[in-house]
Amino acid sequence: QLGTLPIVSIVLAVSFSLYGAVKKRLTIHPFSSIAFEAWLVTPVALWYLTAIDTTSWTFIENLTPTGLLLIGAGLTTSIPLILFSYGARLLPLNILGFLQYLSPTMGFFLAIFYFGESFGTAQLIAFGCIWVALILFTLSNQMTTRIKIKK
Repeated sequence: QLGTLPIVSIVLAVSFSLYGAVKKRLTIHPFSSIAFEAWLVTPVALWYLTAIDTTSWTFIENLTPTGLLLIGAGLTTSIPLILFSYGARLLPLNILGFLQYLSPTMGFFLAIFYFGESFGTAQLIAFGCIWVALILFTLSNQMTTRIKIKK
């Protein structure tokens, strides 16, 4: 429907897959991995805050409601990431990959049913293909597990 290759979609799919795989393989403590991630994105975040508005740093002096929300956003974001790090170490990679489809699907349903976003034939085909593939993957994984158990 776009008429071009959906580069952003491909980059997101690959980056989420790699993020889950790396989290699964890391042997460091989840708090350490989140701290390292925060350290990596801090320069970009500081540049962005400065680029938006040179007075955006005044919240530090006054602790305005917006400044408190900014601080709270960091804490609110870190909690799910830490929990994901714990879960990634405990779950098999195929289950972890499957679970990463749930959040975008919930956002998708929220966009359609709550915010009234358009949902045409192209979206239905894409959404259907994704979930049919996930169902086939899950069924094949279950069949493989049963065959291994019988041997």
